[in-house]
Amino acid sequence: MNREDMSRLDDYRLNEAGPLENDLVDELADGAMDREDFIRRATVLGLSMSVIGAALGAYGSSPAFAAPASIAQVGGRLRLGCTPPPEGKLDPHLYVNTGQQVTGSVTGEFLVHATRSLALLPELALSWKPNARATVWTYKLRPGVKFQNGQPFTADDVVATFKRLTDPKSGSQALSAFKGVLSPSGVRKINNLTVQFRLDGPNASFPYLTSSTTYQAILLPADYKVGTFEKTPQTTGAFRLVGYTPGVGAKYERNPGWWGGKASLDGVDATYFSEDSAIVSALLGNQIDLINQINVVTGRALLNSPRVKIFPARGAPHRQICMRVDAKNELKDPRVRRAIALTLDRPGIVKTLFNNLGQPGNDSPFAPVYPSTDKSVPQRKKDIPAARALMAAAGVPNGFEATLTTERVQEIPDYAVLVQNACREIGVKLNLKIETDSAYYGKAQPGQS
Repeated sequence: MNREDMSRLDDYRLNEAGPLENDLVDELADGAMDREDFIRRATVLGLSMSVIGAALGAYGSSPAFAAPASIAQVGGRLRLGCTPPPEGKLDPHLYVNTGQQVTGSVTGEFLVHATRSLALLPELALSWKPNARATVWTYKLRPGVKFQNGQPFTADDVVATFKRLTDPKSGSQALSAFKGVLSPSGVRKINNLTVQFRLDGPNASFPYLTSSTTYQAILLPADYKVGTFEKTPQTTGAFRLVGYTPGVGAKYERNPGWWGGKASLDGVDATYFSEDSAIVSALLGNQIDLINQINVVTGRALLNSPRVKIFPARGAPHRQICMRVDAKNELKDPRVRRAIALTLDRPGIVKTLFNNLGQPGNDSPFAPVYPSTDKSVPQRKKDIPAARALMAAAGVPNGFEATLTTERVQEIPDYAVLVQNACREIGVKLNLKIETDSAYYGKAQPGQS
């Protein structure tokens, strides 16, 4: 135990910390969580790097963050490959697909940056702190930041951005994430560099919703006009979007007024690819330098190439197939849906689709990486007898026929085929209908997709 770190930590706990922060440090001291979990949860609560380092030092762990091994080379342009291409408009609050996310994130910034391990670091917010019940979160903003059009970044811009994200009339694609958590009236300006979020109820994970994990939450000027994102550089990031051709690519130049100083690159040239095989060939053929993601099934050549560096991330991305339960069909019965879930060989799916570079899911979008995940829930396994019993209880012992509609993104079509084959064991015949993103989501409104 380091005495200096302990003294610094004691001072923080006595004079600054609230009950949430003190409970967190107690869990670390008791050995109830490991170093990675502590860092992730501490950054969510807004503990400073010095306090995190003191806590880890006091209880025998290594430093929280290591210094970089080397300085990146300055200059040159990055050739970025992106799949799939953006679908629809580039207005951040309307983002629904990965192409839009990548295109916006090169130029846009968030209040908080989420690392690959889902620790949260300051970006346009310097700090964030909850009240004792985690119903009110106060954010201190970074001073001296300007938008690429020269306007200063202030609390007014944060308020306008989050009111847009939480307004049901705006078409916001982040609305489902904020529903029941934050209402438009809960976003308030305290002063030019302080914003307060008054939540609909307690939420200890709220900073994630203001981070890069909510990819629609790019900060924009208060007077932002919908439909102008690709026409006028107006974000705060290191690169300005200066050219965009739908389905083809985007061009970015270094932002000379970036608050973070001079960016390492002169610019970024993004090329869009509709087919996984094409982006794999382009990377192997040295036509591009970096791609945003790979489909393991079509990208095995990359996994086996000594010239390609794969950056794995422990996170929450997952593949899912949605079944309509709002119509008169057998899938409306939860027993039928549970029966289908029990036909799946989850380890086999992970091996086939992801070359074992993943974890079996448990029918929940809450990945193990999140502290809020209930890890006591038993892992669901393949159980055909139990599945058949559920089918009989639902009144369809001999199965049924249905259409399963899903999207042509990453491994999802191959996943749908595996589900289709698995369902045959309980007499369910699924006819697959695979659609593009734009056809599948439509206007992302009930009855229009």
